[in-house]
Amino acid sequence: MVQQLIEKGKHDEAIAAINKMFADNPNNAHVVSVASKIAELYQVKSRDFEKQGLAKQSQDSLANAAAIWEMIINKASSSSNKEEVYDLLGNYYYQKGNYSKSVQCYEKASEDNWNAQFMLGRNYEAMKQANQMPAAQADGKIRQTYQQLLAKYPDCQAAKHARKWLGL
Repeated sequence: MVQQLIEKGKHDEAIAAINKMFADNPNNAHVVSVASKIAELYQVKSRDFEKQGLAKQSQDSLANAAAIWEMIINKASSSSNKEEVYDLLGNYYYQKGNYSKSVQCYEKASEDNWNAQFMLGRNYEAMKQANQMPAAQADGKIRQTYQQLLAKYPDCQAAKHARKWLGL
């Protein structure tokens, strides 16, 4: 039903239907799974729109995905993929330039996730560049974050950037 609403372009109704599913079944793992798949569908549509040069549609689709990720985090009493959802939501806020909200998400996703740990550092870099955090404070957070990243994930894809920033 929700997918049909999306295909017909009735996105507000689709979001409302997902919201109702959570209200009716807050502890149902199937609801979380379905909501995650619908958010992923919006994310894929966003990429497709972006490839076609349709920036507004791309942003709208990504915003719909983010609304569903927020529902999963706020309404699902338990979910095995909350860390993954925080990671996705952190990326969304990073792309939107809302670095403080992105940091909040990545902090909750970074336990066993090298990318989330790396993105914490990238957010602090962006906050410093945008003058949203004093340079000395940002540098301290970046240094600490990248040192932790290298200690836990020395061979990850982000290690090269972290080492370069740290001057190693």
